[in-house]
Amino acid sequence: MHILEANTRPMIAFTKHHPSRTDFFSRHTSNGACRKLAARQLIWAEGDLRNEVCFVRSGTVCFYKVLMDGRRVVTGFAYPGDMIGFGIGPHQRNAEAVQCCKLEPMTMANFQSAIASDNDLSDFVQAQSSRELCSSYEHLMVLTKMTASERLAHFLTGLSTRNRRLGYSPNSVLIPMRRVDIADYLGLTIETISRTFTTFKTHGLIGMEDPCVVFILNLERLAALARGACDEEGSVSVCRKIAA
Repeated sequence: MHILEANTRPMIAFTKHHPSRTDFFSRHTSNGACRKLAARQLIWAEGDLRNEVCFVRSGTVCFYKVLMDGRRVVTGFAYPGDMIGFGIGPHQRNAEAVQCCKLEPMTMANFQSAIASDNDLSDFVQAQSSRELCSSYEHLMVLTKMTASERLAHFLTGLSTRNRRLGYSPNSVLIPMRRVDIADYLGLTIETISRTFTTFKTHGLIGMEDPCVVFILNLERLAALARGACDEEGSVSVCRKIAA
């Protein structure tokens, strides 16, 4: 068991946004009022018209599609500091609050006007769009080429990278979504997700004092696993055997 001293615990992001980075959004909303959503509340459904763009002020949003046979495929998540809803045509996927959320809405008409006149907003949208495109390419690789351990490692290191980009510690990540959400996102079963978390803890890659908080104890090895460079024990040869 890995015990973390209280004075060495890293900061945890994703609880709320950093206001200094996103005040430009509020410049274009009517009064800066936020819409509060309960956990598991639907924000919009696939096929709905795009009437507004929202800025995630707190909480986490899950995007998903439902197949004809009822199976659910999670396609991504949005966290505090993300903008959701912009695009062309009707919504292509469902959006649901993972936990209690606060969203700051802007009408689509205001958004289109603002993005043409506000360089800060335009740059933000361009940067987020670029990250989402790269993330889509990477996720395709994750689902088609990676083992279960590599998929979960890639998911955790992605959250770690986001922490670092926002100025938080990369060594702790908040996991607000349910295990079933992670499973549907990584194309795995809940049992496999739970078993892989346990394996990571056993081999000293992560520590968990709470199901929603992951302390990354060996970021270098976890990142190597996410790249397919080693297994949970740091051995390339054992990696494929465990994955099989």
